[in-house]
Amino acid sequence: MATKSFLTEFKFSAKSGKKIVDAIENSKTREHVLQQKVEIVRDTGSINNLMDSFLGARKN
Repeated sequence: MATKSFLTEFKFSAKSGKKIVDAIENSKTREHVLQQKVEIVRDTGSINNLMDSFLGARKN
């Protein structure tokens, strides 16, 4: 059930808890790199045009 908490859903013994901690400590860190083109926009007009394209034309 989605409303059950983590502690009531999973019962840990001292032995299994130690194994989980060891696994977390010895796991490799992952390096995530975004491979998308990024363009910095500082011009107010360009920012408004981008926002209008996402949100639809704004009424002033």
